[in-house]
Amino acid sequence: MLTVPSLPHTPPFRLIDRIVEYDSTGGYLVAEKQLTVGDELWPAGLSLLPFATFPQTLMIEALCQAAAAFNQLSAGEPTADSGAAVHRGYLVGASDLRFPNFVAIGETLRLCVKKQQAMGSLVSFLGEAFAISCERDVAPRQVVSGRLLFSLMAA
Repeated sequence: MLTVPSLPHTPPFRLIDRIVEYDSTGGYLVAEKQLTVGDELWPAGLSLLPFATFPQTLMIEALCQAAAAFNQLSAGEPTADSGAAVHRGYLVGASDLRFPNFVAIGETLRLCVKKQQAMGSLVSFLGEAFAISCERDVAPRQVVSGRLLFSLMAA
């Protein structure tokens, strides 16, 4: 497992707990976020309801943070452990977003981003996330998919 790169987001808005896989040659990154009852991002009282689900807007943000982590790892920039924060770019577009399922408290959100194209400072990613249950016989289910477009800046 890799160390999560230094992102401008701090808890509770850091939506990546760990990098599971990174391949600069293949152009992809897989990260995870464990969703717990104590998470400060749950709307007040929502965590007490049965079938409480993680907001879709935060799933998009989590995918964006995974793409930002890919960009920083690809550029060989500092990790969170080094204490140096580098801001590399901005999300400028999201398209073809689909939300076929939900992710609930107690599940793990697995984030997968794959670099599709680059043109100058613009970089596009295909992103998808899956809900991973702690129950053995439950297959992962896709909870979001779509395209993300970033404008990168020189560090």
